[in-house]
Amino acid sequence: MNENEINAAVQDGTISGGMIAKVSESLRAVKNGVGKVVIAGPPRAGLIPDAVKGLVGTSVEVER
Repeated sequence: MNENEINAAVQDGTISGGMIAKVSESLRAVKNGVGKVVIAGPPRAGLIPDAVKGLVGTSVEVER
């Protein structure tokens, strides 16, 4: 999703609740030079390696 699509998804309720802050801050980080942000679930054993591999979570990245 690009920034316009994210904003539209917030407006129409597709992105709601606590995800609004997470997605907004992730987008801000990417716009300010962070290459990729992964929003992962609650802590559990193996979560970080799984998130890095793209097996879990939601990724916000720079469009290429």
